[in-house]
Amino acid sequence: MTDAPLGRVRTIVRYPVKSMAGEILASCHVDGSGLAGDRRFGVVDDETGRVASAKQPRRWAGLLDLHAAYAGEPAAANLRVTMPDGQIRAWTDPALTFALGALSGRAVRLVETPYRDAQIERFGTEFDQKPGVEDDLPIGRLSPVGSLFDLAPLHLIASSTLDALGDVRRFRPNLVIEDAGPAFVENTWINRTLRIGDTLTVGIIAATPRCVIPTLRQADLPGDPPLLRRINTANRVDVPLVGPSPCAGVYAIVLTPGGVETSSMVR
Repeated sequence: MTDAPLGRVRTIVRYPVKSMAGEILASCHVDGSGLAGDRRFGVVDDETGRVASAKQPRRWAGLLDLHAAYAGEPAAANLRVTMPDGQIRAWTDPALTFALGALSGRAVRLVETPYRDAQIERFGTEFDQKPGVEDDLPIGRLSPVGSLFDLAPLHLIASSTLDALGDVRRFRPNLVIEDAGPAFVENTWINRTLRIGDTLTVGIIAATPRCVIPTLRQADLPGDPPLLRRINTANRVDVPLVGPSPCAGVYAIVLTPGGVETSSMVR
């Protein structure tokens, strides 16, 4: 960690429900579990017991069209899901379970973490070790037990990378860092400790491997099937536990909790 600034926080995004669209925040408390209330809830397939994820788009791509947000503090009683037709459902409303089942064509249940030994289905892209294969994927290996993060509790991406690749919604970061560097400057942050604002410190642990999700249509955002190939050409990184992968952004763990707000300095 140095006093040399890397940039400022431009955008803060929290995703209360895994694979649903999230909410933009002006500020948020961050601790070992990430942004307060982030990836705290999930949809579980009753047949398989797996947590629904758009990484398996044949079943769950429709989740990207739903918007989850808290009407108050992060809690089940305050969670609201906006459906594609504009209806707003409370997480505790049985009608939401029915609607999600109808959307996916599968029997589902709604869960709140902790959810131990969670797994998702992942469709292998052409850049994976097993292209086109549907595998079970354990999640949250570098996150608190029971969390629903893919790997680690924070995901950062630089504005210069987004400028090169497109809409931020495709990449689902928690923090967008406004910077003046080249695209994929985040690679230089790996294995560094960053201070964000006055108190929050995070350890950057790995580049973020990209799956099929950035290529998918969501809400008013059209699909972009060639996007993963463009990322692979520009930034293929050897990621621990994963191998060489098309990457954009970085994963981080929280070392010292604290608050973050838009315009917070990153050093």
